[in-house]
Amino acid sequence: MSSTTRSTPTAPIPLSSKPAGQASLDTRTACIRTFGCQMNVHDSDRIRRMIQDAGYAEVQRYEDADLVILNTCYVRENAVDRVKGHLGELNRLRREGRVKKVALTGCIGAAEESATLRQTYNIDLVLGTHNTYELAEFVGLPTMRETYTPELPGTEGGHNAFVTIMTGCNYQCSYCIVPTVRGRMICRPMGSVVSEVERLVAGGTGYVTLLGQTVDAWRHEGKRFYDLLEAVSESAPRVWFTTSHPSNMEDRTLRAIGERDTIVKRLHLPVQSGSDRMLRVMHRGYKAERYRRKIEVFREAAPDGTLSTDIIVGHPGETEEDHEQTLKLVEDCAFDSAYIFKFSPRRGTEAATL
Repeated sequence: MSSTTRSTPTAPIPLSSKPAGQASLDTRTACIRTFGCQMNVHDSDRIRRMIQDAGYAEVQRYEDADLVILNTCYVRENAVDRVKGHLGELNRLRREGRVKKVALTGCIGAAEESATLRQTYNIDLVLGTHNTYELAEFVGLPTMRETYTPELPGTEGGHNAFVTIMTGCNYQCSYCIVPTVRGRMICRPMGSVVSEVERLVAGGTGYVTLLGQTVDAWRHEGKRFYDLLEAVSESAPRVWFTTSHPSNMEDRTLRAIGERDTIVKRLHLPVQSGSDRMLRVMHRGYKAERYRRKIEVFREAAPDGTLSTDIIVGHPGETEEDHEQTLKLVEDCAFDSAYIFKFSPRRGTEAATL
C-alpha cells in the first residue's frame, strides 16, 4: 500500500486538439475513468493510446460515450465501493440507451470479485492487470501479443510522464492484495526504460516519474535500481520515483538523491508502523531502527529534501503501545507529510483472517 493509491477518479485527457466532449456525429467515442495509483494512471495512458489508434475520440461524460472504460483499484474497500457506484450509474445510462458498452480493467478485474460484478452490472469486458492488451481486439485493433512489461507507449508530448519499470510484487505483506492482483515482480530491461525516457524527452517531456509497486526492487542482468536511476538521471531533466520499500532502499540511492541535480529531492518511503512487533506481523522485513537509519542517510544527503511515508492504523493485533511506538517514529523522522490509512481488510490477504 502506498501514498500513490487513491480512490478518486482521474479526469480524462483529450486525445487530440478537439475539446473533450465534442466528437463528430460519425466518430466513436470513449470515456476513461481511472481509480487508484500512478500505476493505474499510466495504464490508462496506454489504454488511451489503444482507443486513439482504433479511431475513438475521448469524451468527458459517460452520457457522451459509446464505450466507458473503468480502470480500477482494489487496495481498499472504499475504492471498490466507489467503482460499484459508477457501475450502477452506467447501468442506468445503458437502460436509457445513452451508453453502449462498459469495460472494467485494472486490479478489480484481476480479483475473484470481478465475476460477480460482471454478472450484477452486465459488464461487456473484464480485464485484469496482465491482459489489458485484449482491449485492442475489443475496440477493433489487430490482436496484440501479451506483454507483462509496458512496451506499448503511452501518449507523448506532455511535460510530465510516467514510465513503468517493473510490475508486480514479491513481498507478502499481511494486509496487501497487490501480489494477488498484480502478480510477482517482473522487471523491464534497462535499455527499454532508458530508450523510452529518451524518446519522451525528445518529445518535450521534462519530468519523468519511474513507477513500480516496489520500484527500488528493480533489478535486471546484474544491475540494480541505483544503476537504472543513474542512467535515467543522465537523460531526463528531472526524475522522481515511487513507491519504494525500505528493505530495498540502498544508501547509495539515498545519497544520489542529494548529489544529482536532476533527481528530485523527495523521498516517499512507506513505514506502515513504528512497532517492531507489528512490522513482524505485517511481514515488512525490517525493524524500526533500520528505517530510522535510512532516514538519517537521506537527511544527511539531502538536507532540504522532503520526506513522506504511509502508515496503517488499526491493523489486527495492534495495541496502544504499538501505536505509541509509531507516533515516536513519526516524531523522530520528522516527516513532511504522511498518508495515514485505517486498516481495510481485503479478502485473500492474511490480515483479513486475523
